[in-house]
Amino acid sequence: MSLQLLTAAASLTGPKPRNEDAWALLLPPDGESQRGALLLLADGVSQCADGQLAARRCVEALSRDYYLVPDSWSPLQAISALARSQHLCLSRQAPEPGWLTTLTALALQGEQMHLWHVGDCRLYRWRQQQWCCLSDDHCHEQPGLSHVLKQAMGNGAPLIPQMLSEGLQVGDLLLLASDGVWAYLNDGQLSPTELEQNALQLWVKRLVSQALAQGGRDNATALAVRVVALGAELPTPTGLPLPGKLRVGDRLDGMEITGILQRGRTMQVCLARHPEYGQVVLKSLLPGLAEEARGRELLEREGWLLRRLDGRHVPLLYRPRQSACYLLMDYLEGETLAQRLEGGKLSVAQAIGLGVRLTLLLESLETQQVYHRDIKPENLLYSTDGQLFLLDFGIASMAGDELGIESLAGTPSFIAPELYQGGEFTHGCDAYAAAVSLYFALTGRYPYGEIEPFQHPHFGEPVSARRWRSEVPAWFDELLMKALAREPQQRFASAREWRMALEHGGIQRRDEPSEGPKGIHSELKSWQWIGVVSLVINLLLLVLLFF
Repeated sequence: MSLQLLTAAASLTGPKPRNEDAWALLLPPDGESQRGALLLLADGVSQCADGQLAARRCVEALSRDYYLVPDSWSPLQAISALARSQHLCLSRQAPEPGWLTTLTALALQGEQMHLWHVGDCRLYRWRQQQWCCLSDDHCHEQPGLSHVLKQAMGNGAPLIPQMLSEGLQVGDLLLLASDGVWAYLNDGQLSPTELEQNALQLWVKRLVSQALAQGGRDNATALAVRVVALGAELPTPTGLPLPGKLRVGDRLDGMEITGILQRGRTMQVCLARHPEYGQVVLKSLLPGLAEEARGRELLEREGWLLRRLDGRHVPLLYRPRQSACYLLMDYLEGETLAQRLEGGKLSVAQAIGLGVRLTLLLESLETQQVYHRDIKPENLLYSTDGQLFLLDFGIASMAGDELGIESLAGTPSFIAPELYQGGEFTHGCDAYAAAVSLYFALTGRYPYGEIEPFQHPHFGEPVSARRWRSEVPAWFDELLMKALAREPQQRFASAREWRMALEHGGIQRRDEPSEGPKGIHSELKSWQWIGVVSLVINLLLLVLLFF
């Protein structure tokens, strides 16, 4: 039997100019009933740069990803990973004085409720004709500071959330309320003693309206859920069995193994023919591993991150019914950048095109808060239709996710200098690895020289690409050196900034003298014509507008 609930929500702006509360009340999509229901409430901080934006981002992120996490994750593990990633994202992206918000998440699953809470929204439970407040207010206790938060999403400090799991009972009424509701109503006014089962929505609307009528000066938001029937107790996930060592001709879940692409110490990657998806790539652990649990965790996370990216510059991940533990991905025809470079270095025009494609790929990673951690020519694939894809998310992670991956995991020559000094992994580290890949594709060398495993390098200044290729335009070399700078703060602030510089650099500096042969001018001609055509169109629009 599945968990049965009645739900309701209401939110009013009140006397404030806009509503900075954000909320969501989610029931599981088809086939995901084991994950249960999720209630979210965030109250944006008015005194920050944009509390409304912070609240909406947090609620949208958890709403989007909660049902995509690995099945083996507990509700609190899933909420914690997603919330910490969003906390880090807000902390790094917001202008002063920051994007700040509270966040309270309530997951209902089987016979249990699970609370994850930061801030001063409150969770109440009505049972046996009395209210019990289950959440703590994360506010200062000194006189006059009781409204000031001690911690919030986006403030940059380590999060210390309240996490609580308790059993549910039939008839339980759970109320999530912002301080714009609970601060203006007493327990008697909250009382649902006359509440009919079919009037939950009317009761919630009355609560928020009454809070404002009592002198409320804040946004007022309340979410309520009544337990009608408990779900079955959920077993602890044990995971599917491993498929074993696969060989050509083997069959698994209706697929036929048609090739072995890679087999290492812990992992195998096979080519297969699927009756519905056609040619696919299957990735699984090899049996008999001493650290099988750790391997399963990494494989599950890889699948989750691919689902987050949803085919944007990465292979599309399929989710069929399966009898064994493996990932199933779309097979991409083409060649890796490393394979292409076996035929020689890229031309300058090809390198510029690659740079733009790399920045688009990096933007996708930044948007979804995913760290790849091993960008290099072997993991960059040109498909037959000219698109660029990023492969192998085996050591990838999400921002804020305590995965336990070594900071120096990856390929030594592509690891950012700050990581060798014990620095924290950021999106800038992936961007640095992409810049090294671009430099290598253009010159066949590494900007700081090749770095061997277990070596602890000392970084000076990157060697100009023009030293090895005199035809490289000065503007492009300048941008490449900026992307490869030793100090992170000297590089581009984001992938988008790098892309804009690449797309406009050749046009803005087209009259710069070049030391290269005339052939380079013909290769870059298309970039210059784009700028000319764009200028002519804009001038024509101005003429039509004013005359």
